[in-house]
Amino acid sequence: MLTMTVLLTLVSLQSTADGDAAQAIAGLIESTDRLEHFRAVYRIRREGKLVEFEIDYLAPDRLSMRMREPERSMCTTIDGEEIWMVTTDGQARPTHGAADWLDRGGPLEDAQRLLTELVPLGEEIPLVFVRMDWGLNATTGKTDLSFSVGKTFYGVVPLCGWLHGLAQRPGDLALVDGRLIHDSERVHVVIDASTGFLSELKVTGADGSTSELTLDSLDLEIPPERVVFLQPKAAKEAEDTSAGLGMLFRSPSVVRVAGLHRFYALVENGERELDEALLDDLCRFLSALHGPQMTNRFAALLEESHNQFSGYGKDLGSRLAGGTPVETLEREAGERRRALERRIEYQRGACLGELPAEPTNVAKSATWLALRAAEDNVYLSSFDERFGEPLLADYDAAVAEALGH
Repeated sequence: MLTMTVLLTLVSLQSTADGDAAQAIAGLIESTDRLEHFRAVYRIRREGKLVEFEIDYLAPDRLSMRMREPERSMCTTIDGEEIWMVTTDGQARPTHGAADWLDRGGPLEDAQRLLTELVPLGEEIPLVFVRMDWGLNATTGKTDLSFSVGKTFYGVVPLCGWLHGLAQRPGDLALVDGRLIHDSERVHVVIDASTGFLSELKVTGADGSTSELTLDSLDLEIPPERVVFLQPKAAKEAEDTSAGLGMLFRSPSVVRVAGLHRFYALVENGERELDEALLDDLCRFLSALHGPQMTNRFAALLEESHNQFSGYGKDLGSRLAGGTPVETLEREAGERRRALERRIEYQRGACLGELPAEPTNVAKSATWLALRAAEDNVYLSSFDERFGEPLLADYDAAVAEALGH
């Protein structure tokens, strides 16, 4: 996800929402997801400056966001399977990046294709989304107010992402005179209940400074022109940010979370049972994901260990030829093997501990815990198959050759 961020202080509150507001949100998510297109133009006033902010959408998979300030601009666009981003800044070098969601020829391609095959996204749903997000940053103690575009990996994500989870946000939510109003400390949000679009957002910092976003215009009638989504030519002096851009969408962690959430949604939405067949499909996907990662991770260590085992094997052979009893050498080799097994077991446990903590919204879900238990088994099996077992087999082969077994 690509983010343009403003930081201001916010105090967290508990969430309260009336039933009418929650029901209205569900209806607005359904209606906005059916939109064929839209163009929304916002104005942001902060620190005495006016920022123009435009969003264009063409169903199901084209979305462009442009932000223009007096000194700089940013444009991020998703055009089907491609994404590109261009920035200009009067104080810095411009950037230009383009990437493809699919890791073509890379270690993630098989997992990505298998996920699409096993858990296909439904037809006639948005495959992209736009989100305006706000919330307390526990690290900085400030509010991250972000404007983002993203491609739908997780399953059905609301096109107008500011509606997603609104009832659970800290603060008070109510439906008043055709408007959804959400208030929290120093943050005031208004959503038009007739369209589902954010119409006002005001954040007041601890120092009294404000950022105000207002909807200037909304066009639901005329589709944006195709040229809006085409990649512009890069400026000669622009820094190429394609590699980093691609990692935002193609990193193993992104594909992993996408897969887990999509299988989770299948069960929670009642589309499939949490049974052996589903877990088998999940394990196929996770094996395609984690296996190549394990291979890449331990390839250098396996090669280094192979060289060490070869050297040890030659030493054993020399000592055997020099008259050392074979029983003595076998006992010594056995002790070294047990030490190697302990080393593997330690790395096995440490490797499993590297998986991210559970998302707070599903951490206690029985479905999520079952999926994660299956993943732990796949992760350890991948470790064993790609590292532990080959390492021991290589050691045993070196010893057997040296001792004539």
